[in-house]
Amino acid sequence: MECENTTADVKIFEKKFEEYKKIVDEAIISYSKNIVVDDGPQAILYAAQNYSLILGGKRIRPILMLAVCDSVGSDLNECMPFAVAIEMIHTYSLVHDDLPAIDNDTLRRGNPTAHIKFGE
Repeated sequence: MECENTTADVKIFEKKFEEYKKIVDEAIISYSKNIVVDDGPQAILYAAQNYSLILGGKRIRPILMLAVCDSVGSDLNECMPFAVAIEMIHTYSLVHDDLPAIDNDTLRRGNPTAHIKFGE
């Protein structure tokens, strides 16, 4: 079977993608507000975690989860904790990949990496 994409199909996809991305970004910001610690040694860890999560990105993984949930008629709010968790795991892998012992990257998405901004 041949699949033909029309300009209309692409526009529908792009609109839905941006809709899901906005929902995911808002959810991540909401979740990250719940993990703020004002003092103590763990405050730096939480600040670094929030910084890395909020930097953004394509959010492909959680968007795919929302698209699947939507396509089978599930409530997106029920899927959201899992979608956010997937993005958190992905962000964790990026932060660790950037560390000096691995790739020693200094920039991620045009911003200082977490270990540059907060220390290794």
